[in-house]
Amino acid sequence: MSALLKESPDQFLILPGPKLNKLCYRTYGSPADPAILLMAGGGQSLAHWALPFISLLSPPENPHYLVIYDYRDTGRSSRYTPKTTALGSEGGLPATPYTIPDLACDCLFLLSHLSVASVHLVGFSIGGGLAYLLASGELSSHLEAQGAQLPAPMPNIKINSITLISCTPCGPSPRPEDSLPVMCPTLATKLPPPVPSSWTNKEEVVKFLVDFDTLCSDPQTAISSEEQDVIRSRAETIFDRATAAEKDGNSGGVASMFNVAGAAHKPWPRKVLPLIRCPAVVIHGREDGVVKLEHGEALANEIPGAKLVVVEGMGHEIPVREWGRISKEVLEVVAKGEKE
Repeated sequence: MSALLKESPDQFLILPGPKLNKLCYRTYGSPADPAILLMAGGGQSLAHWALPFISLLSPPENPHYLVIYDYRDTGRSSRYTPKTTALGSEGGLPATPYTIPDLACDCLFLLSHLSVASVHLVGFSIGGGLAYLLASGELSSHLEAQGAQLPAPMPNIKINSITLISCTPCGPSPRPEDSLPVMCPTLATKLPPPVPSSWTNKEEVVKFLVDFDTLCSDPQTAISSEEQDVIRSRAETIFDRATAAEKDGNSGGVASMFNVAGAAHKPWPRKVLPLIRCPAVVIHGREDGVVKLEHGEALANEIPGAKLVVVEGMGHEIPVREWGRISKEVLEVVAKGEKE
């Protein structure tokens, strides 16, 4: 295990536009080193990137500049009020006032704010969708297609490589024409687990988050005590940061994480995959019940030259026991991207 990087404080960026949307982010290492942006899954925040895992991506002999951030509606970034009830409270998907292209645009402005001219992208689940859209170079056309008023000028960031973990080409709600399987039916009846009676009750919220992550893991693989500690510590951090956001004037608490589902369940821009020209690796768990392996196989088939890595005994997760292998794959594709 690499030595841990120095912990980073929360920092903030006000995004361009009339609503003064705020993104919270952290950075590790020197801006002089190759940059890696880590993008978590839907409804997840920067808390989902554990410091020991981040540190594996920047060993002393191969340092990198690491960036993590809170999506809209998570952590200490801006919250939104959906027009329908949040998923998991009374069912249904929220009418979220942003899309996958909007979230990808946030990435560009964050990197521009940090004066990053080129970057390697690591995306888990929905984060992979943002990564492949950015790598395709088609973001502006998708923003225009949805009637968005493009910020001027749009940052021009070179994408050197992408790592897509537990990702899908079409989103978690595939259409018949996608010819890809939906979520495991048994798992679909269990997600989300029973919601807290109060989102301000830390004990109940932490239990909900722990249960959610546990359900997404491989049910046939025992969760180690180390893994349990990581999952619980992350859940406590998520609650504490949501509480801090409330004090910042961001209402919604942890429950606002479900707002991202409104963007995630809209069709993803699959048609851009053949346009990607940077090195790519697709990492997928064989036992992923949320986004089945066929989704990862499709990504690897449709992205020119992509490498597929199938991890046995892994569900929709980045488990501690696989941190070494996953970080190795990331560093390999990053090194390849630096040479091109």
